[in-house]
Amino acid sequence: MSRGHRRSRGYATAYQPPRRRGGKVRPWAPLFVLIGLLSLFSGCMYAGYSYYKDKYGPAPDYTAAATCKPTAKVAVGVPRGATGQQIADALHTAGVVKSARAYVNAANQNQGSTGIVAGTYTICPQISGDNAVLELLKKSNLSDASQIIVTSHEWSKDVIAELITKKNWKQPDFDAAIADNTIGLPAWSVDSSTHKFTVEGMLEPGTYSLTSSDTPASVLKQMVANRTAFLNSINFVAKSATLTCGTTKCTPEQVLTVGSIAEGEVTDPGDGQRVAEGVYTRLKDNDYLGVDSTALYWIGHLPNGGLPTKTQVRNANNPYSTYAPHHGLPPTPVYITSDDMIKAALAPTHKSTYYWCVTPTGTEFFTEKQLVARNRACGD
Repeated sequence: MSRGHRRSRGYATAYQPPRRRGGKVRPWAPLFVLIGLLSLFSGCMYAGYSYYKDKYGPAPDYTAAATCKPTAKVAVGVPRGATGQQIADALHTAGVVKSARAYVNAANQNQGSTGIVAGTYTICPQISGDNAVLELLKKSNLSDASQIIVTSHEWSKDVIAELITKKNWKQPDFDAAIADNTIGLPAWSVDSSTHKFTVEGMLEPGTYSLTSSDTPASVLKQMVANRTAFLNSINFVAKSATLTCGTTKCTPEQVLTVGSIAEGEVTDPGDGQRVAEGVYTRLKDNDYLGVDSTALYWIGHLPNGGLPTKTQVRNANNPYSTYAPHHGLPPTPVYITSDDMIKAALAPTHKSTYYWCVTPTGTEFFTEKQLVARNRACGD
């Protein structure tokens, strides 16, 4: 067999191009590639334009003012601590604004928007972003269940009763939050007779927003946190320890109780320090305080705002009575106490105040030697 023949059987070195599967390349195939590239490019351009338009172009917005029938208004919830974008999203979802950005742009142009508080608002639908900001700044658009105003000289149990009415909550949930102290009470905030946690004296006056995510514990926790912040700001615990309640240094709870007594006894806030002096002096002398307002905490509200009788305030079964046989302070503070009355309890006067009573002309004060004058002025 010749060498050339062997090469023809597999040993040839001449180059042979590979064969393509499917035959020859069609001349119009590159056109499809070009069309695909153009389509991809066009899609990217459209997406980019849409993004730019949505983010930087004019925001879709209604032009209508906030005028509609009350029955046409829609509810919009503003959570506590909500950002402008979260508020915008809530408005857009409720159909108030045409786009979330319409509200964001309007809020950025209105410095007052930082004053928008949490709560549930009722607002006309399909209004401009500018008008939406203005509507959220109107406290009249807040539903009644969206806030509670806590004032001094009222009882904590009244605040809780109002919350139950507004939010349809249950008393046992409040009791549990206090008993388990899931609301941030300091260790010293306890009832002196039961040694259990008490919220008395620990609710800071102010306006509080109520949202759909709130619970009895979360609302009380906010009020307690505000009171705690105030007490810390005046170095309350350390200053309380410099005062004497009877024969020992006062506890913070006792000083709060003195402040609450002053809250219930004076008509002029400037008289609080004199009431505080009288309380501390009588505690030192182991005398009965003889304060009618403390007994009211246990008696409750009387018809037409009437005053309790002598028999009622001296009822021996009333643990908040400060007449015989009850020596010393009542078990807890008896009123939501103003910041001024707490400061007064920390700084009693030194005017030999021992007795006092509320008269039609205000609170009158007497020394220990003026008992007869006191009885004459106070009608005893």
